[in-house]
Amino acid sequence: MKQTPNFFKSSLSVRLIGVLLLLCMLLASFAGCGKAGSDNPGGKDSTPVRDESATVPGNETDPGADSETEPESTPSGTKETSSEPADPNALRIDASFVILRSESSKIYAQAANYVKNACYSLFGAELTISTDKIPEGGSIPEDEHVILIGETNRSASAQYAEKLRANDYAYAVPTNHTVVISGFTSGALTSAVQAFFLDLFDYTEQNGGTARSVPTGTEKIFQADYPVQSLKLEGIDASELRILTAGSTTEYTNAAKKITTVLSNWTGYSIPVETEKGKDALHAIRLRSGQGDIYYSISKQDGSIVISAPTGQLTTAVNKFVSLYLSGTPSKTMNIKVSDKPTYVYSGLSESEYSGIVPVSESRTTIRPGIEYVELHYTNRNGKPVVAHAVIVKKGAGEFVLGTPDALYDQSSLAAPLEMAHATEKRFEDLDVVAVVNGDQFGNYYPLGPTYMNGVKLADPSGLTPHCFAMMMDGTYYAGTPSGIRDKSKIWQMVGANGMILSGGKAVRNGTADWFTTTHPRTALGYDDSGALYLLEVDGRQSSISNGATFIDMAVMFQYLGATNAVNVDGGGSSIMYIEKDGADLTLVTSPSDGRPRLVVNSVLVVTKKEAN
Repeated sequence: MKQTPNFFKSSLSVRLIGVLLLLCMLLASFAGCGKAGSDNPGGKDSTPVRDESATVPGNETDPGADSETEPESTPSGTKETSSEPADPNALRIDASFVILRSESSKIYAQAANYVKNACYSLFGAELTISTDKIPEGGSIPEDEHVILIGETNRSASAQYAEKLRANDYAYAVPTNHTVVISGFTSGALTSAVQAFFLDLFDYTEQNGGTARSVPTGTEKIFQADYPVQSLKLEGIDASELRILTAGSTTEYTNAAKKITTVLSNWTGYSIPVETEKGKDALHAIRLRSGQGDIYYSISKQDGSIVISAPTGQLTTAVNKFVSLYLSGTPSKTMNIKVSDKPTYVYSGLSESEYSGIVPVSESRTTIRPGIEYVELHYTNRNGKPVVAHAVIVKKGAGEFVLGTPDALYDQSSLAAPLEMAHATEKRFEDLDVVAVVNGDQFGNYYPLGPTYMNGVKLADPSGLTPHCFAMMMDGTYYAGTPSGIRDKSKIWQMVGANGMILSGGKAVRNGTADWFTTTHPRTALGYDDSGALYLLEVDGRQSSISNGATFIDMAVMFQYLGATNAVNVDGGGSSIMYIEKDGADLTLVTSPSDGRPRLVVNSVLVVTKKEAN
């Protein structure tokens, strides 16, 4: 075999080494393609290399501190974002958080449960639910980790609640350890918790969502569109309005809800409902019970709207209020004024008790300072006219005096009320008589009830009429049975009466006897809690002029005028009233059913002191 020369072997080795060097150079050239684009002018698709030693702006770390936090575990069913940068000011929910809710409503409990389930699904954190109560003497830790649901006693809750109306809602992350979720109605609060987890974590109950941190300062305030932007009710702004109830029964709750629902739908304000006790100074809508009475009423008293009704009728009364003042198409700006004239609705009465009188008109005239004459016109359920006349005497403006003939209670003792007035002025020269009505029933020229004049007992026929009306020595009035006055020595004036009309502000239902239920001409006396005196006369038995009144009709009139206690005195042809007009002599203002004044046994006079010449 022919041997290869040594120089050839050396030459082959050199060529192999050259090939290897060339391959190395090519490999080095390809490796250069991975450098930064600044080193590769033609590299449009080049990808920069991450410098692991670079500092991330805004996330500088202390050289002596750990550069990374302990990675959090991802519970089953959750989705984790990739390589999320650590932000110490961001909020991330974990097991250190507590869900706080108000304990006052199931709405908050349901919302809190939704939050608990969402946090477990997203973060694997089993959070506890608690109320916002703080033990006596305790304080709220500033760094507590809480998710606040609804109206809690934390300031962050109050801050957002003040910005919301009924159908609005809000969520916010004011600090990296506080979440606020707020809404007043069940719908608004449900929307708030759902929006918080959907907007920030893509979470729904059907979707596991994505666990992530939330920047501090995140917030959302949703404001619904309300038809009324500005509403005042008797000068009270809807945002400041409240409803005060005399109790906490279901009837009060349901009645209040009738009003709050309308106002909430109109304005978005969730009107608070509270018990009235201890809140007399507040302007509000006040719901009160007139248990045992015959009517419900809507009126204004001391800057508040008052709706009063017998037990079982409060919702009916509130419905009437809503139909009168909170119905129709709302406008952006509304200023609702309640009528100065109280609205009375009488129900549950038989036709024989109550003739169904409806107010038509009234006129008022001042007789003397503090003494007023009122003429009231009604129609009954048959459309027939009913005319009433009243004199109201404020305390201290005048007083009641019994009018009698000079010859007291014998066969010549009957006289017309006007004659008795003149006789009284003659007997007591320092007195002016400014109003007169007839007095007690009588028989055989004698009154049927106890009779006192200026502290002197003139007659006491032992209860032939069972009631009386009296003015006591101290100027107070009394209406009731004579036995109700224990110390008769304190009686100053007294006249007999037959039948109670009002007692303690409530109508007295005396039964169905003709005396109480048939419409007759009537005269009655009453007083109110302030000490004012009321004289009331109703014309009757004249179809085209006035058709008279029942006892309940009289109660309706007295309640409207403001009396709280009243009795019936003589009626029929005896009913009559005179008043002083324009400083002139006493003038007949009523229409006696006999066509002329009837002679009577006594009368009731309103007197004042004569003015010095």
